[in-house]
Amino acid sequence: EVSAHGNTFNISQNPLLSKGDALRTLRKLPGVQILQGSDISVNGKSDATVYINGKRTYMDGKALLLFLQTIPADQIVKIEVFDVAPAKFDAEGRGSVINVILKEKPFGTFGRAYTEFGYGNYYKVSPSINFNHRSNRLAFYGDVRGRSQKTNEQSLDSTVLNKTNGERILNDYEIINQEFIYNGKIGVDYYLNSKNEIGFFFSNVSRFDDEEQNSNSNIISSSILDYNKFTGVSNNNKSNFRNHYNLSYNLKINDSSNFSSDLFYIRTNISDDIRTTNDLFLNGTLADNNVTTNDAKSNINIAVAKIDFYKEFKRRWKIESGAKCSYIYNHNSFKAFA
Repeated sequence: EVSAHGNTFNISQNPLLSKGDALRTLRKLPGVQILQGSDISVNGKSDATVYINGKRTYMDGKALLLFLQTIPADQIVKIEVFDVAPAKFDAEGRGSVINVILKEKPFGTFGRAYTEFGYGNYYKVSPSINFNHRSNRLAFYGDVRGRSQKTNEQSLDSTVLNKTNGERILNDYEIINQEFIYNGKIGVDYYLNSKNEIGFFFSNVSRFDDEEQNSNSNIISSSILDYNKFTGVSNNNKSNFRNHYNLSYNLKINDSSNFSSDLFYIRTNISDDIRTTNDLFLNGTLADNNVTTNDAKSNINIAVAKIDFYKEFKRRWKIESGAKCSYIYNHNSFKAFA
């Protein structure tokens, strides 16, 4: 079945597609690809958002693929594949959408925990845990990931100024960066009855970077060391927080009509502090000292409210309508001292 937004595939009526699991079925659909074993794309558009019975899974990567493998293909009624998401699916306009419609709600518990660890000059560790539990009245799901790593970059170069007396510039540069990223999602859906459902979702993305840059530039002759010398030390502390809240309500009026509403609130805080110290030496004596400090902060707040109504008539006529309003407030500040 073809619509203005995409295609609908009737899985239950196709013996070839109703064997195996949901992931295997998706691989067989035209335009759907599994890239690098973790990313689902639709007609070349990566990062497709996957829904189960109209509810967003809030999973991605390997966790999503493993979850799809737990759904038997013979329990799928149809799969909707949209290049451009209809308004009822997303208030954020993320692009392509895949909606898997099941005969029954997928009850049970699914979870996975793993970590990656590496070590070179410094360490790198990436732990992750995700879970999904669904019962007759309650659905509880979440995903928590982290990454911590430390890197080091060094460079050394020399430029000849005067071959006669051996004068040259020697540059020594080093960057040490420590990074920590946290990504957490948690949600709960409660089914009041067979027609009414309320849900709450929260996600947080936090990133911290602590970077130190050390530089030394020396003008060296064959007879005098530290003839002229310039040293610099820069400390850069960055932080980025993003919180996402969503309260939703869904009413199944009947088999052909549905009403839904969503409230979204997104808050982002960005901070970037830089302190730089520069020293100039002439003939081994400190001639000048300069300290600069930059402090930049940004606060962004976004609130969105939306409602959607869907009605299907006989002869495959459909009506989709909705309304959305949004409010955005941001505050930026920048301070510099020398």
